[in-house]
Amino acid sequence: NVLKVVVDIPSTGEINFHCTHLDHLDENWRMKQVKATVEADDSPHLLAGCLNSLDETDYSEERWTDMVK
Repeated sequence: NVLKVVVDIPSTGEINFHCTHLDHLDENWRMKQVKATVEADDSPHLLAGCLNSLDETDYSEERWTDMVK
């Protein structure tokens, strides 16, 4: 589940703020959830909430790079 709010920042434009609770068992499923959330729009995104990553080793280096883009 994702709650999305579009925030219009003067002189910057719109930013999509997403509050979510990602899957806690499967990295691949979490990444599909992230991808589905941010691919819907080309505007900048801010993803917050429970990402269900216990520590940085729960995501591969490639996954962290993909999420930061």
